[in-house]
Amino acid sequence: MASIGHGYFALSQGMKVSICELHRDTKVFKEISRFAFSKIGDHLTRDGYDWVPQGIYCTASKIYKVFSYETEKGNEKIKRNDIGVFKFNSSTPSMIDKATFETSYSCDRTGKQLFEVESIGSPNGGNTMYMLTNIEEKGGKQTDVLYQVSFS
Repeated sequence: MASIGHGYFALSQGMKVSICELHRDTKVFKEISRFAFSKIGDHLTRDGYDWVPQGIYCTASKIYKVFSYETEKGNEKIKRNDIGVFKFNSSTPSMIDKATFETSYSCDRTGKQLFEVESIGSPNGGNTMYMLTNIEEKGGKQTDVLYQVSFS
């Protein structure tokens, strides 16, 4: 879930996104629209790997979606991640009903046993974001690590 602003939120599960308005008095979300990310395979592919859709973040009429990759059988630990940047079709939250692919950023750490980006966010709604990652060093110790990233 990510705040779009002015009481609107994007909720995402897998490849689907719901744009919702939060009614503060009743504390209930009302769905405004629903859409799915499409044509991602034209831009985000890793030979022999399947997507594992992860978290989202919204800012400046864009939605950032994290994708991790695993083998079809899921027996290889994740080391490859992309952040897809999609532009909403409207800057008015109540009018958003799709997002178009704009660009992507790769986040690979092949020197780790496991490097999985799970979510992204920003404390100030700007272009400086933080990635929460699940990391396993050689030897098997797993930790969660927060990385600061900046998209310009």
